[in-house]
Amino acid sequence: MNTRKTKIIATIGPSTLSKSMIDKMIAAGMDIARINMSHYQDSFDLKSLVHTIRKSAKKYEKCVSIIMDLPGPKIRTSNLGIIEIKRGKDYTLGKDSDIPVNCNLEFKGLDSGAKVKIDDGKISFKVIKKISNSKILIRSNKNSITIYGIKNLNTFKKKIIIDPKLDHRICQSAAILALATGINIAIKNFETVNTSAPSFLKKIKQLGGKFEIKKTS
Repeated sequence: MNTRKTKIIATIGPSTLSKSMIDKMIAAGMDIARINMSHYQDSFDLKSLVHTIRKSAKKYEKCVSIIMDLPGPKIRTSNLGIIEIKRGKDYTLGKDSDIPVNCNLEFKGLDSGAKVKIDDGKISFKVIKKISNSKILIRSNKNSITIYGIKNLNTFKKKIIIDPKLDHRICQSAAILALATGINIAIKNFETVNTSAPSFLKKIKQLGGKFEIKKTS
């Protein structure tokens, strides 16, 4: 009798959130459900998602573990609806702007003519001017396009300073969610162990949870 030793990890994201899709994934052999927390918003019902995975696993008489994959403090747009971008039109970018972002930023050295890209570079803008340290005016330099909810943002060879408190908030919120919903494993790439790691682990301990640190290369 052949015993399958390989475990299949499948990602649960916006396109795989439905009950029918989770049923199909478990039926197809998913052993571990990875919840991509890059897409997490306050409106995202994590508890219901975990319940759906557990219920489906029981239905197919399978043991399915759940991983919460935590993002670092990435800069993303914070729009829940779509934003229609017109070629040649100017837009503000930053907190409380035409194109809102998910955290407090400082646009350091971002001068006129610099490039800003959204959605893995699919949407490109040119910086017209800096309105303030946290808000800039940009212009679409390509064809009209749509920005769908929660897309990543980056600049070309220019530095953006992220609020350092953001990573601590992500870690503490994730610790609460992980324990409250019965997540088996929480994963984070702790690039700066002296800042984000203690924040996450301290919260786990405060809430009565257990943790183990594993170093991977």
